[in-house]
Amino acid sequence: MRYTENRLKKKVRLEEYIPLALCAQEDVSSANYVIYTAENSHLELVFDEVDHKIYRITMCICKNFDRINEDFKLPQDILSGDLLIDEDFRNETKKFLCEIYNNAIKVILDDRQGNRFIASDNILYELIDEELISITLYEQPKKVIDHTFKELTQDKENH
Repeated sequence: MRYTENRLKKKVRLEEYIPLALCAQEDVSSANYVIYTAENSHLELVFDEVDHKIYRITMCICKNFDRINEDFKLPQDILSGDLLIDEDFRNETKKFLCEIYNNAIKVILDDRQGNRFIASDNILYELIDEELISITLYEQPKKVIDHTFKELTQDKENH
């Protein structure tokens, strides 16, 4: 995965039954998908096959989540830009955890520590070399945090 300094603005959409959804204000011209799954967990990234930018991020379900009663702190040495994806793929992850902070939502796809961070507005992509290992939506209002927690909790009660 590469990155560009040009950022594509994305907004949070609060949707019933969807814990986390971000969408670009522009429409994707030709959608491709990167899907991360684990037992009863699903994260989908929609990117354009022409410009390779991510247009949508959707966490449909997440079996394992934790509420962390503290603020998320950004790491040092962050690149400013947007993540680019070159090809679609599906990845069955060993780890899939959502951490819900007072001001952020972090979706963890791997236990390892990242060595590269890319921030696009309020989205932080954590990578090891070219591999995405987490996505954090930071500096979020209480309404977004509460929505995500509520949808994850309700989904867990229904399964």
